Amino acid sequence: MNSIQIFMVFFVISMASSMVPVESFGQLSSNRALNLQMLSRQRAVYDSSTSMHQVRYSYLNQLPPLLTSMPIEQLISYIAVDSILRTNSRKNICSWIQSQNGWNDTLKVLSKYYYTVVDKDPGRFAQYTVETRLKRVVDTSSHILRLSDTSRESSISTGRYRTSFSSIEQVLLDKLVEEWPDSSTRRAFRAIITSDIILRVHILSIDSVVNKLTQTPMYSFATTCFVLDTIKGKILPGVSDLTAYEGKFDSTSRALTVPLSTLRFEYLPILYPEYLESNSASGSNIVRDSMFANEKGEFAMHTSQECIVFLSFMNPLVDDNYDYFNLSVNHFANGGALAIDSSTVKDPNMVWSVSGVLSVEEFYSEVDSIINIIMNGT
Repeated sequence: MNSIQIFMVFFVISMASSMVPVESFGQLSSNRALNLQMLSRQRAVYDSSTSMHQVRYSYLNQLPPLLTSMPIEQLISYIAVDSILRTNSRKNICSWIQSQNGWNDTLKVLSKYYYTVVDKDPGRFAQYTVETRLKRVVDTSSHILRLSDTSRESSISTGRYRTSFSSIEQVLLDKLVEEWPDSSTRRAFRAIITSDIILRVHILSIDSVVNKLTQTPMYSFATTCFVLDTIKGKILPGVSDLTAYEGKFDSTSRALTVPLSTLRFEYLPILYPEYLESNSASGSNIVRDSMFANEKGEFAMHTSQECIVFLSFMNPLVDDNYDYFNLSVNHFANGGALAIDSSTVKDPNMVWSVSGVLSVEEFYSEVDSIINIIMNGT
């Protein structure tokens, strides 16, 4: 182990001390034991009333979801976060995160291991986040049922998780973005760290369906694309481990000489105000690229378009055998997509450039420099 890995091990031990005992990391569950009736009332079950364009994964039957083939950084990430979630309250974890000042060694480690565990297999980590929520222990003095069972617990003294990862994730991300050491690249870092998958794609077709998950009636658009390059996300839904393609990139464009595979993701036709990030110190709204617009001015993609797309797993649903997610455009990441026209990346919000346009090679260079800081600390 290197010094960062050793630090992470001691960090886990220090956080877990004086807390409740940790369950076996290799514990297996014979079935999900879900309270589907209660989940259905929360519209968290996949059925005819919620089915759309979701991607599907077989549920995780081991927590944390370790594999012998995982790199050491990924293993350490899962073991560390699993120990913390099992043994600490949300209040304590959030207080500890928010107490960090500056881009210190602790935030460098958290940034590296969070990025690593998502990048190596984003779908698996999204599933893990769901499992920590389903199997958290709740205080039933407020008459809340435990999501993983139909029985009531008398206290928070037993069970798998005291805290779900989803309940602390935004606090962690906000802190990492706030303390990022270079203000000129902060929005670019935000786009990278808050997205589960970042791809260069060529759009093949677009289909629409009524969105069953929104309160306001609207359509959701499923976009089928060729994956030309992977920037973040080594394993994609329905696509095998992409490390097998290493060395097959064209040296001048970094794109594959043939597409990796097809992939389907979705987007909504409008950008809600809460998705709009500040474009300047004055707080003006993000500039909407005219290349991603329909005749109404709503966000829209188009067939034969090439772009960089920022994606996240959203709206998790479950049944007794599978987890389901909407793989959706992440509008928090400078609008969710960057158009590519004649090998030039359009950057209307000047997140990646000072002029609003840059070559594909220059865009990759900007991405690589940020990932280098994430992985190496400087």
